[in-house]
Amino acid sequence: MPYLFIVFILIAQCLLFLVHFAVYELVLVSFLITSTNAIFFLRLGFVVASLSFIVASLVAYKNYNLFTQAVYTTAVVWLGFLFYLLLASLIYFIFSALFPSFGFLPELGKILMTFAFLASIFGILNANNLKVIGVTSQLVVPETWTDRKIVFISDIHVGQVIGKKFIEKMVGAINEISPDLVLIGGDFFDGTGVDIDSVTAPLKNIKSVFGTYFISGNHEEFETTTKYFDAITSQGIKFLNNEFIDINGLQLVGVDYKSTVGTDNFRKVLTAINYDRNKPTILLKHTPLNLDVAQDLNINFQLSGHTHRAQMFPLNLITALVYKGYDYGFKKYKDMEVYTSSGVGTWGPPLKVGSPSEIVVITF
Repeated sequence: MPYLFIVFILIAQCLLFLVHFAVYELVLVSFLITSTNAIFFLRLGFVVASLSFIVASLVAYKNYNLFTQAVYTTAVVWLGFLFYLLLASLIYFIFSALFPSFGFLPELGKILMTFAFLASIFGILNANNLKVIGVTSQLVVPETWTDRKIVFISDIHVGQVIGKKFIEKMVGAINEISPDLVLIGGDFFDGTGVDIDSVTAPLKNIKSVFGTYFISGNHEEFETTTKYFDAITSQGIKFLNNEFIDINGLQLVGVDYKSTVGTDNFRKVLTAINYDRNKPTILLKHTPLNLDVAQDLNINFQLSGHTHRAQMFPLNLITALVYKGYDYGFKKYKDMEVYTSSGVGTWGPPLKVGSPSEIVVITF
């Protein structure tokens, strides 16, 4: 395992070197840099920047303090900027290859870099702008659920970047909705070092009629899960671990991430949960996969997250292909309703372009 990890790190670092080299070349040709000293310091800066993410990730995995927060946040913010600068580089070099005699190539490079920086800045601002998204379900529910509100959130990813202040802001936004039920669809934690008790403390302030429930996501299962789950349940949040609860005639089923990976595992777990197949049933499942299994077992409404809608356009084109169109939003799968959230928080670069930081409000 250590050998494979080292190989993975080396491959990742080589890719980062290549990406930084492409952006470095764009800077050279755009600003017509020829000075030996300027080139030396530019190269040095890009070498340091290319090493920053891997080094910061290794440091931040177990440690959590102001230094690791600053180092890791700086590294992942740069990673977000780097993505759009890479797109700018690709567009520039393709255009210059097709039109080598174009007289304003340096100006084109500067314009593309400007757009890359603007897109990145917008992404940071957008990621911190919580949006309430309304969804009206056609699920036939008991009269006691008419006009009631269910809040669904997922993928908060508290860690080095997202901390207690963000959770307090999120809880305040949820309470303004006056929900009857609050559901958390996994990946509350990011998997990096964090003060678990501090970041979960605001959860006890969530106010709802029927309480708050959560399920596990893949990031809670990077290592020992107990500390994560205990921290959340200690704040009065109820953990649905391959089980269900009947709330005034509406069944809520929650499944664990790890034990439901793959069609056969998911079918086995869901079959073993003895919910009433004839009652309206909502399934909390971290990933929007194996929808056919949920449909076959009389799930009426599946709530998922995980995809983030890729966070940064145009990567959402890839998630749409991978999840067959169920990577984001309110959809139908045969007779079953599906909502996949883009998440409240971010993973990696704290940027969202074309992907809202959303709190979903479901009414019937």
